[in-house]
Amino acid sequence: MKSETTNLSRAVTAGIFLGLFCLMSLLSGCAGQDMRYYRDENVEIELLQRIAVLPFANHTKTKLVENRFTNIVTTEILSRGTFEVANPGDVLAFLREEVNGDVSAVDAKVARKLGRALEVGAYLTGAVELYDEERNGTYTYPVIAVTMQLIDIRSGRIIWQAAGSDTGYDTWSRIFGLASSDFNQVSFRLARELLDTMDYQEN
Repeated sequence: MKSETTNLSRAVTAGIFLGLFCLMSLLSGCAGQDMRYYRDENVEIELLQRIAVLPFANHTKTKLVENRFTNIVTTEILSRGTFEVANPGDVLAFLREEVNGDVSAVDAKVARKLGRALEVGAYLTGAVELYDEERNGTYTYPVIAVTMQLIDIRSGRIIWQAAGSDTGYDTWSRIFGLASSDFNQVSFRLARELLDTMDYQEN
């Protein structure tokens, strides 16, 4: 009888822990995360050896965030080893010389000159669309949205494009009064997840 009671107690305890685990799994994580992407399946992106990362545009009210995200994306690409990346200083010097630093003025002709000058087969552009801090009671957290595209220099075609948003919101952090993920953490996570779609292959 004692053994049956012990086993029942253990089963109840295990059930409670399982229920708590399931609840935590449902409540934890980031809210509002969203990703959309396009990849030209006729182009083998993996065959590109070297690309240029152009300065990102800033569509927010936060100053210099475009520089920060350009550096984050460049760092993430280099850490993967998928491509060689043209020296950022050389990219800036080329843009100043050819288009007075205006990335939006890079057309097919300028892109071909970029390819020859920096020996790249494609260039990556992007924009920070949202870089804000939101509040839920006393709990504050960052919200970031970014778009990126990779353009083949020879054809001028967009061979990959992705857009996404992410936040530092976490239910358990809010409940227990802990700090959210900061802007830097969310930025790196968003860059990583967007670039992951470049490597994604449907079965």
